[in-house]
Amino acid sequence: MAELAVENRCDGWRLDRFVREALPGMPLSHIFKLFRTGKVRLDGRKAPASARIAAGQAVIIHVPDAKFKADSTAEPKEKRGRAVPPFPLEIIFEDEEMVAINKPAGVPVHPGSGYASGSCIDRIVERFAAGRHPGDFMPALVHRLDLDTSGVLIAAKTYRALRALGKTFEMRRVKKTYLALAAGALLPDSGTIDLPVKRLDGPDRPYKEPRGVTDFRVAARAAQRDVKSRGWPAHVALVEISILTGRTHQIRSHLKSIGAPVVGDRLYGNPQVNEVARREAGLDRQFLHARRVELDHPTTGAPVIIEAPLPPDLERVFASLRLA
Repeated sequence: MAELAVENRCDGWRLDRFVREALPGMPLSHIFKLFRTGKVRLDGRKAPASARIAAGQAVIIHVPDAKFKADSTAEPKEKRGRAVPPFPLEIIFEDEEMVAINKPAGVPVHPGSGYASGSCIDRIVERFAAGRHPGDFMPALVHRLDLDTSGVLIAAKTYRALRALGKTFEMRRVKKTYLALAAGALLPDSGTIDLPVKRLDGPDRPYKEPRGVTDFRVAARAAQRDVKSRGWPAHVALVEISILTGRTHQIRSHLKSIGAPVVGDRLYGNPQVNEVARREAGLDRQFLHARRVELDHPTTGAPVIIEAPLPPDLERVFASLRLA
């Protein structure tokens, strides 16, 4: 737990601005989770992110001491690393409360992991910065996608939407549908994978791997004789996937665990298959696309369905395998 005194220069600031400045190393989504879970207090009382603060007040942030020390002394992430090359911001849904884009592959959702600026959230904030003042709420992501995954990515435009959408995702009241190209073992027409999600992006973890639940349905299969003659495995399928849990790398790990990894996946995939996909269709990333998100609107409660079309690089693979 950390207790901070509001200095004279911060008089009149919004509380979330004060916390962001106090914790420059903490992602914005984590900061707003602190507010949602009541871990930020103003003079001992729970306060919303929009609360205005006055000099002399006390702000208490309930985080472990080691975490506070690391995030309070860290250099702001936007000052580290290289910039993401400019990319067109394709907005596929927008209203007063939320916005969704069709995220391109190869673009991080937020700064970090070697990228300093130009991420998806940077571009979204730039797009909606006009007319906002210092300390005003800026758009914030409500979920994430892997670097090389494309598709639907949603951000809240208001604090009330962020709070509502955050709860919606936490309570798993969202249906997320992905398209993946899987190659290797013969998959049944449909099935459920209920297994631990074993990640391969770091050292062995000392704790038990969390379980995940992945439903899948084969949407199309490539002709065996055709693909085998071109160097592909005998079984290549376009798979529609719904995840009931949201573990990091869940789909990629689960498809690998049943012998049919995502084509193009450098971490979980088959290097020989990836090379065939690169040679045949120019695919240079994993064939994994967040196709659709279904959820209730954060303020009206009305059902919302947001869909993102396949990007050109995946369309080329689709056509090469004659899956249409």
